[in-house]
Amino acid sequence: MVKRLLKGLVYASTLLTISCTQKESTATTRAASDAPVTRQSSSALAGDTATVVGKATAAGIVILMPASPAGPDALASESVVMDQAAQMFLPAILIARTGQPVLFTNSDEELHNINVKNSETREQAFNVAIPTGQTYSYTFARDGFYDVRCDIHPAMSATIVASSSPFVAVSNGDGNFRFEDVPRGAYMLHVYGGSQPITRAVSVDGPSIELKINPADGG
Repeated sequence: MVKRLLKGLVYASTLLTISCTQKESTATTRAASDAPVTRQSSSALAGDTATVVGKATAAGIVILMPASPAGPDALASESVVMDQAAQMFLPAILIARTGQPVLFTNSDEELHNINVKNSETREQAFNVAIPTGQTYSYTFARDGFYDVRCDIHPAMSATIVASSSPFVAVSNGDGNFRFEDVPRGAYMLHVYGGSQPITRAVSVDGPSIELKINPADGG
């Protein structure tokens, strides 16, 4: 999917390995409870969904991709926002669904421009100037990582992760992540945070699933 590693993220130097098991300890449950939580906005019945927790590298990108495309009711329609304030893009990593509007705003008292390119192909998505108090809306049609820069202020940079999956998270400082309301079924897990991306098949077949990602195993 994306060959280029995210700038500024803390990456492990060895290849990760992963195995999927039922949660077995309350210690793991407590650690996962502090992780960023991602929920799907779907109408799936509670008995047909699961909580998925795991631990990857710190500040890594974790994508749980359904084997079957998500239905229309799972597609987020409300805009997510990336602001420009104090000569920074906020947030530094923005997660958006493909087909979901992204609203770019400028809260600074000076002109900025937003130059967005696909991280892998370097294809230009757009490059627009946004004066103070103005906005610009854009919808990413394809999955991918996108580099965001301001040509006027070269120190400003950010990353946008566009995905057709409703389950995308940035792991916290301890590497923990958590997905709520995950429909049971087959998934592909993508982890960006090592020497190269990891992709593994995952079966969500119980109410609580723990994904074990072990950088120290190296294979």
